[in-house]
Amino acid sequence: ALAAGPTIDDALRAYEAARIANANAIADMALRNFIEMRDLTGRTSFKWRKKIEHALHRVMPATFVPLYDLVSFSTVPYREAKAREEANERAFELLELYAARAQREGVSYSAPDERFKAFEEAFPYTETPDQLRAVAKIIKEMCAPKPMDHLLCGDVGFGKTEVAMRAAMKALLDGKQVALLAPTTILASQHTKTFRERFKGTPFKIEQLSRFVSAERKREVIEGLSTGAVHLVIGTQSLLQDRVVIPELGLLILDEEHRFGVKDKEKLKRFKAELDVLSMTA
Repeated sequence: ALAAGPTIDDALRAYEAARIANANAIADMALRNFIEMRDLTGRTSFKWRKKIEHALHRVMPATFVPLYDLVSFSTVPYREAKAREEANERAFELLELYAARAQREGVSYSAPDERFKAFEEAFPYTETPDQLRAVAKIIKEMCAPKPMDHLLCGDVGFGKTEVAMRAAMKALLDGKQVALLAPTTILASQHTKTFRERFKGTPFKIEQLSRFVSAERKREVIEGLSTGAVHLVIGTQSLLQDRVVIPELGLLILDEEHRFGVKDKEKLKRFKAELDVLSMTA
């Protein structure tokens, strides 16, 4: 005799069990998106996990581990392997970059003259000891035969912009052009205003390239850069376009380089292998 097949009741029981199991899985997945938090009074509440992760990332970005990993550790091996791979790639990139820089002869600027000292004396404030040390070190590196790659790090109010302007003046006095790359249009506009005020009375022409500049004006600025009529240009990623040619570019100033995108950083690598570069960051 043939064995009896499953009955309707068996099928219904199996469906109900599957539905409950699926509901539990969905509930478990939903709970992973929230964190149970308890305050000092003992009250319990649930907070959205992503918001807590974002807050922790801002407070301690260097040591932050996603909360999902703290709960299950299921993605820790993958993330660790990925971090090691990216660190190795970055290390090889730096080795290639500095090997290329070591083989190249950079621009060896002349020693500061009376014109440079007059520009320094026109600064309306008293320099801090840190500013003076930074200026002296940067000018020394610019006068060396190898391309400079200097990181200027200081909190807001340190006076990094004045230090950068003195490096720019040294390059300009030696007949070179200067480009300042900022991550945002607002910051580029602020730098343009500050540089124009500081360089007032000098023979150097300062222009801006960003979305705040009309298309017609952009064409004029780009043409001025190619002919040497524009000595110092300040802008955003617009400066990295292929149509922007700066034949006598001697100094590249980067403000907050870490805020630029991957494609922009790839282009910046080419500049870093050939030019004097001054990077500013807080």
